[in-house]
Amino acid sequence: MAISDRMLDKGEWVVHHLHGVGQIKGVVKRKVNGNKQMYYRVQTNDLTYYLLVSEEHMKEIRNVSAPSTFQSMLSLIRKEPKQIAEHHRARKKRIQKAAAKLSLKAKARMIRDLYGRQIRKKLNFRDQMTLEKLKKQFVAEWAVSDEELDKEEAMRKLNDALYTSATRMEEE
Repeated sequence: MAISDRMLDKGEWVVHHLHGVGQIKGVVKRKVNGNKQMYYRVQTNDLTYYLLVSEEHMKEIRNVSAPSTFQSMLSLIRKEPKQIAEHHRARKKRIQKAAAKLSLKAKARMIRDLYGRQIRKKLNFRDQMTLEKLKKQFVAEWAVSDEELDKEEAMRKLNDALYTSATRMEEE
């Protein structure tokens, strides 16, 4: 769900549709194209980005999912992977569409399906990088959501679910 009806507080965690989980570090005024506007300064593990404080731009982020949501996502990931198109353009379009969504469910499905494709046939470099980025974002959000879980344990649980998914694929 996008955050659009309130101001965000310093220290609050959010998920950006492309950058993944980040923490609000403050609000700053910046001059862009001659216009001074207010921006949230958001810090991820890898970068700092600025998000314009506007209803339109707030649709690019959502709240961090609850810990229980990740259990549901692991159940989804354990299911048999769906086939991804063989033609690289069709596959690229589907991957980009899922990766650009805010939905944790869409990203969990794409992680599962890319992993399944990796088992069937080696991923090209772009698809492999997308899979790794999606897994990293999933794990980072989960670790922020559940304070008792560190990233290493979250990655282990995700990989276990992916392994289960792969075994279901092989049962055919």
